[in-house]
Amino acid sequence: MEFANGDAVSRSSSPARRRSKTASQARTEVTFLPSRHLHHVEFDYATIEHRLRELAFLNSGVHIVLTDARHAEIKQDDLYYEGGWKPSCASSTASRLRCCPRRSW
Repeated sequence: MEFANGDAVSRSSSPARRRSKTASQARTEVTFLPSRHLHHVEFDYATIEHRLRELAFLNSGVHIVLTDARHAEIKQDDLYYEGGWKPSCASSTASRLRCCPRRSW
């Protein structure tokens, strides 16, 4: 789907479907290029990177690549946490508290 100045310009010819792809082959790519007519704001790379890092950490298996091509020097961060938050919870022995207790109901 493509947008220009806040309006849908074109729709995808076919809805997104998984067509016998393995998990490593299935992916979604989103490119955001703000319209200078609608957005009069300077995006802070550090703020966006922090929020996407949180999302990658909280969602196991999600691989996020953040690229900033606004300047001559392109910044790129690869945000991926194998297993998400669970390994850090399991390895946290300092407090000896379970941060993710199992419920048996």
